[in-house]
Amino acid sequence: MDEKTLMVKIPINSNEYYLVENRQEYAYSETLYADMEMGVIVYVDGGQWDYFLPGSGLLIWHIDEQVIDENWATNTVNADASRKGVDLEEADGVQDFDGWVQGSSYEIYGNEYDAFFSPHNDSFAPRTTPSTADNDGGFTGMYVVDVSGSGNSMSARIQRGGDEQFKPRDDFPLSLGDTSGFGTNSVAVWDEDGQSRIVVAGRGGELYVVGNDVTTLSTGDTILSSPLVCGDSVIVVTRDGWWYTWTRDSATVFDLGEGPFYSSPAAGDIDGDGTVEFVVGSDDMWLYFVDNGEVVTKKFLGDVIRTSPAIADLNGDGADEVIVSVGDSRLFVFNGRGDILPGFPVVTEVLGPLCASPVVGDLDADGEFELVALSMDGRVHCYNVSGDPESYWPAVIGQPGSPSPALGDIDRDGYLEVVVLAGGNLYAFNHNGTICTGFPVEIKKVPLYQSPWVSDVIIGGWPADTIVPCSSPVLVDIEGDGYLEILFGSGTNLCAYDYLGNELEGFPLGCGGAVSATPSILVRGDTLRLFAASDEGMLYSWEVTGNRDTRAVWPMFRGDLLHSGSYLGTSPFPPTPAAVLLKDVYNYPNPVHGARTTLRYYLAADATVRVRIFDVAGEVVGEYEGRTTPNEYNEMLLNLDALATGLYIYKIEAKSSTRSEEVIGKLAIVR
Repeated sequence: MDEKTLMVKIPINSNEYYLVENRQEYAYSETLYADMEMGVIVYVDGGQWDYFLPGSGLLIWHIDEQVIDENWATNTVNADASRKGVDLEEADGVQDFDGWVQGSSYEIYGNEYDAFFSPHNDSFAPRTTPSTADNDGGFTGMYVVDVSGSGNSMSARIQRGGDEQFKPRDDFPLSLGDTSGFGTNSVAVWDEDGQSRIVVAGRGGELYVVGNDVTTLSTGDTILSSPLVCGDSVIVVTRDGWWYTWTRDSATVFDLGEGPFYSSPAAGDIDGDGTVEFVVGSDDMWLYFVDNGEVVTKKFLGDVIRTSPAIADLNGDGADEVIVSVGDSRLFVFNGRGDILPGFPVVTEVLGPLCASPVVGDLDADGEFELVALSMDGRVHCYNVSGDPESYWPAVIGQPGSPSPALGDIDRDGYLEVVVLAGGNLYAFNHNGTICTGFPVEIKKVPLYQSPWVSDVIIGGWPADTIVPCSSPVLVDIEGDGYLEILFGSGTNLCAYDYLGNELEGFPLGCGGAVSATPSILVRGDTLRLFAASDEGMLYSWEVTGNRDTRAVWPMFRGDLLHSGSYLGTSPFPPTPAAVLLKDVYNYPNPVHGARTTLRYYLAADATVRVRIFDVAGEVVGEYEGRTTPNEYNEMLLNLDALATGLYIYKIEAKSSTRSEEVIGKLAIVR
């Protein structure tokens, strides 16, 4: 940076950026006119105020336009020290200007090491202190490094992306115009003629198709559902019931129904004729079956349908069934003729009008599909194809989950896990309803005002400060090691965790605006590309290269371009029993302050399980029969209400047809 370059602007996202400037502690002699008080210079004429700087070098300012806009009128732009509108990135890593240390001048004037210069503080990067994270803690991929020594002319290298795994792609982020935001719409991505194509719908009624360029298609109506891709066609349903189909060469539209439509369409071979049909639900309580651009049948379900249907051949007859939940707690399964299958509808406790959409998969690898649905009372339900609840379900999450779940074998145990986002937590459940090791994971809460599309409809009566705007999760094996990573939008960040609930290095990725649209993953050869859209109309993309074993297992909203919501087949890893029959035994909480504790253990084979509790005198004071799912973690609730405060011993015994094992542990009751 020489004397002709006043300042360099480095964009971070749609709201934030860095300003880099060279500031030197001097004044030109021909313009220096000083007033002296007690031998101290207190005024310099000619505007040469940098004479009073404590040091010289590159100053880097972090600007947040959203904070400035919201607080300018009240003169509180920098009132929140954790999120300033104008913040000096102090190179020495000590935030003097927020210190308010009595007797120190640093919090007013700073010090000579607040500027960047060699050989002292010559790098500003993701892993330095301070770092280039955005104001929500998101990774930006920005580097200002190799800063030269201080002088009238200074140099530095500015780049996006370094040695991190997920590198920001060139030409991204893309601003897709003056939209009303993407809201809960998803990003769909596919490969066509060797070229990546991305489609995302804006709430303002625009549909954006991104390839070598951006094609904008306008519906003139609000879009609340996610676009579907079938072959070379892109399909979207607007709020007021207009069904749009676009191809490269044509566009068609017809009036579907009264609406409003929150449900996203799903596609499959519903009538078994070898071609694709479509189905979508509406607030007018009708479930619409669409073929060849017209409604061929519709079913009145008696309550609003805001969830997206799932599509799968449940009975192996060559035709897909339709699985859909409605607002009055019923779960339906239809065949292609619109007939309800025996055993349905299933009535859960409280499904609710905006509960998460159902998903379908063979969770326990027994050759039969299971149906998974979430209810507004904070439960995850699981049913077989006859409508019977699976043993040990439902699992309790405590708060409603509105994002659609994902299915995949995240831990290579041979069974599918259910991945759910609800109430500010990330959950992963084993096929028998027990929580996976390392979960739940608490997600950073973000104020709702940052997501303009989170309303009282979505909150559903729950307190606003308990709701974290989240997308649906996607699942991918990034390393090619068989273990799946979980990616999702939360607040203004794109988050990622491994199968043990650990946050991936380099995450969260910052997106500036709320990421309630489900991200999407495309794998081509040894390259993985990740796409995410913020509610402010920005499309982001990152890339990972070098691993040909990468697998996209549940790569987008509802699992695929057709929104089937189904995992076909089973895990590629066969179940492998542990060497011991009984392991990883513990109870939580411990000490026990209430009346109950949960005993958790891994059972390697089909066996009977008995639990006995002894007092310090060796007397049996409690006896229980345990859960017996083989090759899986099991949990059982122990009621200790009748026991007094004290120390107790528990013995858990497992007996199979070939062997028996026991484990002894301690638990304390404190009341």
